[in-house]
Amino acid sequence: MNPIGTSCAVSHRSKVGPLPFLLVFAALLLPARAQIQYTIIDLGKGDVIDINNRGQVIGYNDGLGYYLFSNGIKTSFSTLDGGLLSACTPKAINDQGTIVGYTGNNAFMYSNGALTILPTLGYSAQASDVNNSGLIVGTSRPDSSSPYIGVTFTSSSITSLGLPFAAGSIRTSDSSQMLVRDSSGNSYLYNSGVLTPLGSSLVAMGIGNSGIITGERSGFMFLDPWGLPDFETHAMLYENGNLIDLGTINWGGLFAGSYSSALAINSSNQAVGFSTAMDQGSGVVVYMAILSNNGSLSGLDWMTDFSGTNFYTLTRAEGINDLGQIIGEGKTLSGETHTFLLSPLGLDLSPVPEPSTYGTIGALSLLGLILRRRWKRRQSAPSATQV
Repeated sequence: MNPIGTSCAVSHRSKVGPLPFLLVFAALLLPARAQIQYTIIDLGKGDVIDINNRGQVIGYNDGLGYYLFSNGIKTSFSTLDGGLLSACTPKAINDQGTIVGYTGNNAFMYSNGALTILPTLGYSAQASDVNNSGLIVGTSRPDSSSPYIGVTFTSSSITSLGLPFAAGSIRTSDSSQMLVRDSSGNSYLYNSGVLTPLGSSLVAMGIGNSGIITGERSGFMFLDPWGLPDFETHAMLYENGNLIDLGTINWGGLFAGSYSSALAINSSNQAVGFSTAMDQGSGVVVYMAILSNNGSLSGLDWMTDFSGTNFYTLTRAEGINDLGQIIGEGKTLSGETHTFLLSPLGLDLSPVPEPSTYGTIGALSLLGLILRRRWKRRQSAPSATQV
């Protein structure tokens, strides 16, 4: 599922090193280019929001607005359901292609080609996530002076969780465990009515379908290149009450002050995020998108085939699905920030049916089954000349 948006995350995004430091990256990356594991698609300038296990991406492009990327084609929200989605802000998409988010003071669901405005507790609502069982979670306000209350939705009903949470802060797993955040920024795991604090040291970012939480934790001491003590922040996983330190990328040389954060995780426990370091010579902070696979942390630059694209580095990985596809953003040779979709080498990218065609496919399959049974009965039935 998609990571929770935070002011901390926004500040990370704004510090990516400028184009003149291409040579710095090139020196770091060239030795490892041999082990290519991913192909890359340039999704353009803007933001990526979420990816499902069918490889569908929702995002935002300058000039296009919010879009759905499916089977290699971007479709603007302004053309969906007769243009009714043009004012909608998407937050999540599940494997059935159901998209949820908000429009004005209302939460919405887009499913099977139709837009549905979801109920509120009285004044306003936002839907922030939807799992593969169709559970929609979000927040709602009874009136303009009330705090946001955690809620779950169906297409025609709303259920209060009875607890105040920050607007748009709820994420859910397929097991319906929820990652929530209060107005003070503290993170909790909500499971069957029980709220478990995750501790003030963990900044939680996302939750996987297995219930593992991704995030970051500060306060790790290290020695800089001159032997002086300093502190850094590490990417972390939270599982069954235990914190797992994913560490940081070893940049080598005079790079120091490393910072890493885990933003998303899939069902194979592959986590993605970003890592940073400061060039002690120039003072420039450089960024790299990262992948944690079975506890081993690697830079995605070292595993991606950039040929045929304008990318020279990937700076941030935002999400990963169960196929191993990764969405995020990177820098181009022209100095622009573009979003991307990575796919593992050899992954079957054959077109998949759109959600609106499932009913047609099911009807045709049923018709085929009926005709086949009739044909079999005719073949086995005795003819008029048989005795």
